[in-house]
Amino acid sequence: MSKIDPMILRVRDVVKNYGGLCAVAGASLDIPRRTTIALVGPNGCGKTSLLKTIFGLQRADEGSIYFEGESIDELQPNEVFDRGIVHAFQFPRLFNQMSVLDNMLIAARGNRGDRFAGSLFSRKKWREQEETMLQKATDTLKLMDLTRLTNEPAGSLSGGQKKLLEISRAIMAEPKLLLLDEPAAGVNPVLAKKIFEKIEMFRHGGMSLLIIEHRMELVMEFANWVYVMDRGKIVLEGRPAEVAASPLFYEIYIGGEPGGTDICVS
Repeated sequence: MSKIDPMILRVRDVVKNYGGLCAVAGASLDIPRRTTIALVGPNGCGKTSLLKTIFGLQRADEGSIYFEGESIDELQPNEVFDRGIVHAFQFPRLFNQMSVLDNMLIAARGNRGDRFAGSLFSRKKWREQEETMLQKATDTLKLMDLTRLTNEPAGSLSGGQKKLLEISRAIMAEPKLLLLDEPAAGVNPVLAKKIFEKIEMFRHGGMSLLIIEHRMELVMEFANWVYVMDRGKIVLEGRPAEVAASPLFYEIYIGGEPGGTDICVS
């Protein structure tokens, strides 16, 4: 597969089982470059399991995953991260005792100070890099309205602020593809929309996004394309308005009883 593939991510027939439970039952999807793709569906249909499999947190039992035209099926999460995929989790995984700023700086890529030789023999370049990273962290925190909390412990933030910091930290890692698991969960509607508006700015800057989200008003407003998942499979896809107009969407999403016997977990 060519590296100039217009799809930054291709997922093909991925299966993930947990013992006798089928979490992902042959799911396939494509993520074009510089797009916001929403993955929706009822609780327990396999959305989070699919994101974890893409990021390498768990290995697919069957199927293939290609990023920028190359297989990433066998890669560990740190190797997937090195390729340019970053995962922001539904429940923020912050260093609670560290400051907001330090949480940002620790996410930066390629820090010369992380390597003994770089810190010892390239001190000038290391300092220059540190200054650049500090400026980027400061700019990102300002964009996400977190500047006043720069020196506060991450653990002291509110739930919504922690969400913003989790996303800010992911952006600090300069992802080509950002995986977001319910970024608006547990926050009020005003902040939820603000989160999506902030995310949209980075898409215009060249980032691609795959977002699990239950708030359909946000999906309708911000997503370029929607995949609907049910019982571990992609059962419907299209532009937001097309998906919203489909009877199958309401059957699945609002409590119908779609066919199939797969037993799935989230």
